[in-house]
Amino acid sequence: MKNNNYIIEVVGSQNDGVSEDEIKLTTTGSFVKDHENYYISYLEGDDFGAQDTTTTVHINSEKINIIRDGGVKSKLTLQKGKRHLCAYETGVGHLMVGICAENINSELNAEGGNLYFSYAMDINSEFASTNHIHIRVRPSKREPVFS
Repeated sequence: MKNNNYIIEVVGSQNDGVSEDEIKLTTTGSFVKDHENYYISYLEGDDFGAQDTTTTVHINSEKINIIRDGGVKSKLTLQKGKRHLCAYETGVGHLMVGICAENINSELNAEGGNLYFSYAMDINSEFASTNHIHIRVRPSKREPVFS
């Protein structure tokens, strides 16, 4: 069951060893707890070059899967201490990137919460960047239209 009444805040930083970039996104989306799994889903806009892309983050006790579908397509798997080869679409072509999670900390519960993770990314086994992500999920406090 999807519930779109959540505020999703994403803060991400990427450091390639030369420079560091940061993105911030606040949007509405869905958050679902299904047994021991959590699902966070939201629509990205043109602001991040992800024209009409839906991002779904699936979290369980072993790993995180980040699936982007729409204008941008990718599937990243993060599992602490393990390197995964993942498909990543750049807009000019497809890449296989290596992803190795350095840290995963989930403070999610049935009401929302925080998810922190960091990972190293490589392309053709050469270091590309270190990435840190914080996702905060909280119920929307929408006021009734009519009282």
